Amino acid sequence: MEGIAFPNANMTSGGGNGGFYQTSYGPPQGNRNAGMNGNVSSTNEHYFMPSQQSTTTFDDEPPLLEELGINVASVIAKARAVANPFSHIDSSFADEADMTGPVFFCLLLGFLLLLQRKVQFSVIYGQAIVGCLAVYFVFNLMSQRGIDLYRSTSILGYSLLPMVLLSFFAIFIPLKVKALSIVLGGGCIFWSTTTATKIFVAVLSMRDQFWLVWYPLALLYTSFAFITVF
Repeated sequence: MEGIAFPNANMTSGGGNGGFYQTSYGPPQGNRNAGMNGNVSSTNEHYFMPSQQSTTTFDDEPPLLEELGINVASVIAKARAVANPFSHIDSSFADEADMTGPVFFCLLLGFLLLLQRKVQFSVIYGQAIVGCLAVYFVFNLMSQRGIDLYRSTSILGYSLLPMVLLSFFAIFIPLKVKALSIVLGGGCIFWSTTTATKIFVAVLSMRDQFWLVWYPLALLYTSFAFITVF
């Protein structure tokens, strides 16, 4: 048909790409060339770099007991010193005060009483709190050096070990026999009281007031012996 002009195949709106528009999708020309040459552009560097991993391992972590402040060797050494009524205990006993031993002995005492069908956990902790506060105030009024509540509680708690032994023997020996209960109970009271007195006397420098220190401590440990025997 004459008079009708067909467009030239080379005429495109995109400029030589067969009638298709050239798009700008894909990385920039500089990054494309860098990739062909084996180099990585700094703009895309974070896509190819491996993530850094922490070098901290469980081997570097301190033991759990150390994190909790529990020194098992110190607890055992103090328990051995109290378990020997004839041992010499000086003021260094209270230098590293802790609550691990006292809390353990209170729980153990309550558990042994539970085996005797006596639920006395609240009574044990009630007597311990009242007794520790009373002894703390009395001894600070009596001495010039003074002692803090934490160390005072630690000394009283470790000296509770004979009461724990008494409750253990009560499982197998009928302490309802009057003569036997007086002998064993009185012996454990004297044991706990004398041990605690020696420690307080050494810490507070009250060697001339030994029996004045001994008396309130005897009252405290007698109350623990009553809940154990009766």
